[in-house]
Amino acid sequence: AYLAPAAICWIAAMVLVAAFGGGRVGSASVAMAATYGNVLMLGIPLALAQFGPEASPTIALVVLVHSPVLFTLAALHSTVSAPRSNPSASAVGLINVVPHSTQSPQAGADQFMASARELFVDLATNPIIISILLALAIRFAGWQLPEVGDESLRIISQATLPCVLVAVGLGLSSFELKGEMGMILVIVALKVVAMPLLAWYIGTAYLSLPAIDLAVVVFLCAMPVGANAIIFAVRNGNGEASVSGAVAISTLLAPLIISAALAAPT
Repeated sequence: AYLAPAAICWIAAMVLVAAFGGGRVGSASVAMAATYGNVLMLGIPLALAQFGPEASPTIALVVLVHSPVLFTLAALHSTVSAPRSNPSASAVGLINVVPHSTQSPQAGADQFMASARELFVDLATNPIIISILLALAIRFAGWQLPEVGDESLRIISQATLPCVLVAVGLGLSSFELKGEMGMILVIVALKVVAMPLLAWYIGTAYLSLPAIDLAVVVFLCAMPVGANAIIFAVRNGNGEASVSGAVAISTLLAPLIISAALAAPT
């Protein structure tokens, strides 16, 4: 329900980049931005605040597949696209820059494996991923948190959403509205309009999701472009300005888009 809309938007981004004349090198950055949402900082606290604890399993499943799948796909996309691009350009995976003129198929494969290893380490040490896996282990083991610890976590959680919103607002100062406005609008339209609409259609027409699961998936699909998309674009060496602008615009539009997603019938 979450990854199918992402896949469709990813392919649409590739086609539109080609139509705009952006070339194959930039398509990985644009496709990543058009599908990678701010699920962690905004999605988790807002979804829990809106839908309650019963939404936690669906939120956890989306979080567990969101970054690993999209970052792996982006790394593969970048590596596959690089050898066929303009020889005067540079190919960038998640980590290292490799000149096209010297990059053999084996070098491309080695670059992808190095990027995949780095990605695995990043995900394996991510506090959010660790906390979800730890909570699942505690739940399946049948353990209970001590009452004092549980109450302390509950109190701390009440400050999460305000702190996150302040952090997002402060973070916007690092993003600039520059780059090709057409490409910025393509990214924003795919991410905050097309992706949630596709999630709603697929969830209702093909998967018959329960109302709460459908609402959570559509809600998370409507999240603005995540800041990690600009990190990938910088490492990819292409599309930084457009992705940065898309992060800023989609975040500024988030109150309207998220409100529309909540108001939509499920």
